Amino acid sequence: MTVSHLSNIRIREFDPLDAECLVRIHRELRENFEEHDINKEFILDISRRADFRFFVAVINHEIVGFVGVLFHESVGRGEIGPCLLYTSDAAD
Repeated sequence: MTVSHLSNIRIREFDPLDAECLVRIHRELRENFEEHDINKEFILDISRRADFRFFVAVINHEIVGFVGVLFHESVGRGEIGPCLLYTSDAAD
């Protein structure tokens, strides 16, 4: 996919139907992640955690990125990552 206008990106909350696409993107770009063994069940499990929020970036109904946010209530902080925007340049 060639991204010509980043202004067309829409950010929305993760939907369980997104899991397969996220796994595919993760596998294609696994060298960019510290955790290499990701599968659909893992994605669905973390998306159900009360202390975790998952978002996807979409252009024309196609997922082009994702980010997760883990909240540490005990210390009042959050942790963001991994964060990925999948463009034609990232695939090269």
